[in-house]
Formats: sequence, C-alpha cells, structure tokens
Amino acid sequence: MTSGLIGAAAVAALLLPLSAAAQDRATLATALAISYVPSRAAVDFGWFKAEGLDLDIKVIVGGNDAIQGLASGTLEFGESSHAQFLAAASKDLPIVAIGLNSYGFLGKLIAAPKHAKLSRLEDFKGKRIGIQVGTGVHTVFLMALERNHLNPADFTITNIRVNDMPAAMQSDTFDAVLAWEPAALRIVQSGRGKEVISASKFEDLADVTYPFMILTTEKMIRERPQTVQRYLNGFLRGQRFLMQDHKGAVAVYRKYLPPQVAEKMSDAELEAQIYAASRFDRLAPNERDLNDLKRTAEFLVREKKLQKAPNLDTATNFTFARKAAARAN
Repeated sequence: MTSGLIGAAAVAALLLPLSAAAQDRATLATALAISYVPSRAAVDFGWFKAEGLDLDIKVIVGGNDAIQGLASGTLEFGESSHAQFLAAASKDLPIVAIGLNSYGFLGKLIAAPKHAKLSRLEDFKGKRIGIQVGTGVHTVFLMALERNHLNPADFTITNIRVNDMPAAMQSDTFDAVLAWEPAALRIVQSGRGKEVISASKFEDLADVTYPFMILTTEKMIRERPQTVQRYLNGFLRGQRFLMQDHKGAVAVYRKYLPPQVAEKMSDAELEAQIYAASRFDRLAPNERDLNDLKRTAEFLVREKKLQKAPNLDTATNFTFARKAAARAN
C-alpha cells in the first residue's frame, strides 16, 4: 500500500512545474523550418519555464545533425523524420523517440511547365526527377513506387538538395522535382513549375502518416525523467498554440526566418507552409502512426537501406507524451 502511494506520488511529481528558482536546463536541436515553431513558441511565451525548464534551441540543418548530437551526448532533445530515426535505431544508437512534433507528408511533385498536365507517378516514367536522396521524403517516394508497382529504375533520379531545386528548375535541369516548402512555392511562383502531385496524394499513394519524431536519449530517460516530462509538457502547449492561433504561429515563424526569406513571403504564404501538410493535433502517436513506423522500417530493410529492423519496443517510449496529453486534458 505504501509503495503504491510512493509510486503515484513520483508520477505526479513528474507533472508538476518547478519554481522559477529551480529551473532545469536542456538543449533542443531543430531545423529552422515548420517543425521549429511549436518549441520556439513555447520558449518565447514562457511555457517551458512554467514547467521548470530553461530550454536552449540550437538551429541545425536537419535531423541527422540532431541524431549525431544526441548520440554524442551534446544534446538532450532533437527532432527528425521517422526514416532518419529508424536508421539511427537500427544501428542501436542510444536514442529514443518520445513523441510527435507533427505528422503529415511534406513532399510535392513539382513538374516543369511542359509536363503540367501529367498527374500520376507512372506518367513520369523515363523522365528526369530531382530528389534529395536519403531524406524521409525520398523514402516515402520509394514506398509509393513499390505500393503502385513501379520501380526507381523507371525514372532518371538525381540527388539534389531541396534548397538547390528552384535554381535547377530555372535552368531546365529536371522534368520534375520532389520538393517541400519553401522551395516548392518558389518554383511555382517563378513560373518554372506546377504542383502535379500533392503532399496528401503522396500520403495516399504510400499509405503513410509521416510522423516527425521528438527524440531524446536512453540516458535522459534513465537519469532525468523529470526533464523529459517537463519538455513534453511545455512542447504540448506550443503544439496547441499552433492549432488555436494561426496568426500568432505565423508571427513566430516570420520572426526567426532569415530576413531575406521573411521579407519575400506574405502571411498567407507562411500560413500555407505551416498548415498545408503538417498537423499538430497529437503529441502521442496513434495506431496508424505506429504502423507507419513499423512498415517503413520493414521497407528500408527490404531495400537494404537498413541492415536490420530496429527494435521499436526499446527505441520508443511514449509514456511521457501520454502523461502530458492526459494532464492537459
């Protein structure tokens, strides 16, 4: 009876905010993209501090940088696509997925004007397609091909960074590119391309939810579970802010974009970037998200992108996310 009361008290303690005088500290690594907004808002509005956490945000290029920082012990939290997380977990790196930053596929097939009337993947057989190989977007493209009885060899695929795609389409290098925002919008606005397969259509083609993962380390869960809980409690407030206040989310996003990018984008364009594909309505994954993780891991093993399937029982721990959601509700 006594031990049960102690256990219940320990769980409750994880959910309680600290006083301002007893702030915990941690560093999050995230790219300056849509995924940046919930955590940035939670810092700016003091929601992490209200939970007793002083969070520093380190801007990085992408998820692989976050994974490297977590593995080396220089970060407490990071974010990555599910494919990048699965690759790390398959190598038995001491990294654990603890929640969803968001979900929703971001990639769009942008065709050159001469191919603007094409609308199916099979229509692009034999054509030159630019893709940033090795990303989660590339993985979903391959899954869509397999599910629709197509093969990468049916296309002429070239690796190109998404940031370089607008210039490549200006020079007629590709028949189409698989881009995401803001590169996709820049191509369309320049008149050098048209969106022919939407992000939501790719979700249907590949049957994915495309969860974008919040990561920490085994050591954090073992030695600093209170910090993990405080982080997710504060992050959830940032998520809900995005759902409830589109205008405020756009203002946060604009504030931290490079000036040369922000000044060229209207509020409507920034709002479209945030909300057109990404959804922020759950911190803990649902059954379809979990199935997506499993099927993507199996696909990557079949494609020999991974040597072995990761053990998702040990590489994921969504207990903290569920507690944060239950507390908020």
